[in-house]
Amino acid sequence: MPYLEPDPIPGPTDAELRGTDAELRGPQEVFISLENLCRGAAIERFNEELQKVLRNIVDPNTPARAKRCITLKVVIAPSEERDFATIAVTATSKTADPMPVTTSVMIGSSGGLVGATELSNRHHQPRLPGI
Repeated sequence: MPYLEPDPIPGPTDAELRGTDAELRGPQEVFISLENLCRGAAIERFNEELQKVLRNIVDPNTPARAKRCITLKVVIAPSEERDFATIAVTATSKTADPMPVTTSVMIGSSGGLVGATELSNRHHQPRLPGI
């Protein structure tokens, strides 16, 4: 007698897991996932933060090897009866701070006034006005 594969256990289809706009508006039960959470806004928020991080990575004013972080926070607050919940989704990112810009200045005073002149890459000392 040939071997017969057992029938698969029925479960939700991919389309049921994702949900459609009609399902989201109707009274039918819809399985939520990250893909359809908050009508897709959770993924949109993550993608916005990802763009911020990627822009920060290509910014030559930030350290190249600094680690960046994206946090997707999902807070689920169930009711006392456990038959209802409110879900809040936030996405945040931590990017690298710009590298400091430094310079050297010559400081002098004349007649009670104090002034400073930024040194250039040339190896000569600039004159401070009035000194």
